Amino acid sequence: MSWTRRAFISALVAAPTGAAYARLIEPRWLEVRRLEVRIPGASLTAPLRLLHVSDLHATDAASLNYLERALETGLAEQPDLIVATGDFITALFDAWPAYRRLLARLSAAAPTFACLGNHDGGEWSATHGGYRLPWTMAECLVSAGIRLLD
Repeated sequence: MSWTRRAFISALVAAPTGAAYARLIEPRWLEVRRLEVRIPGASLTAPLRLLHVSDLHATDAASLNYLERALETGLAEQPDLIVATGDFITALFDAWPAYRRLLARLSAAAPTFACLGNHDGGEWSATHGGYRLPWTMAECLVSAGIRLLD
């Protein structure tokens, strides 16, 4: 590959900018969005309040204290149903009992369903500093009272 001066300078700027965003901005970005979705033919007598949490990525950048504040923000919406979609961790992790207690707050509030992400274990995870198998994260979720979908 031959580099132009513009491509080289762009790469020099993009790499640190992307790393700073991923480390400093995104892990602290909490957003609550309220959307109304109408389901044709549904016979609900009252609105169903759904909480969707995703990409918690428990790490030193997204500490369990920070994740607790994030989950409290979501639980304050008083959901009827909770779904958690993958990437609960980023790589190898060692605070399992505390994380289990934190995740159990979801299942204590409402029926909670989850699926694993690529960071939670598997071939991709193993080649990027994480677990080869997803069993540790899966066990954490199940023991927290969360129904794991496969």
